Amino acid sequence: MSAEINNHTFRASMIAQIKEIQEALNELKTIKRKVVKKSSKKKTGKRKSVRENQLERV
Repeated sequence: MSAEINNHTFRASMIAQIKEIQEALNELKTIKRKVVKKSSKKKTGKRKSVRENQLERV
């Protein structure tokens, strides 16, 4: 009978630990969703207007 009790308490503690891990994982997933990923593409510089180009030529 004590083997049954030990088995039951072991299962209960394992289930409790699994639930804690699942909660932590869900929290990490929500944090991950909030983080904005930056674009890997190289951004081009600001283009000059036609007026600025004309002024440089002079």
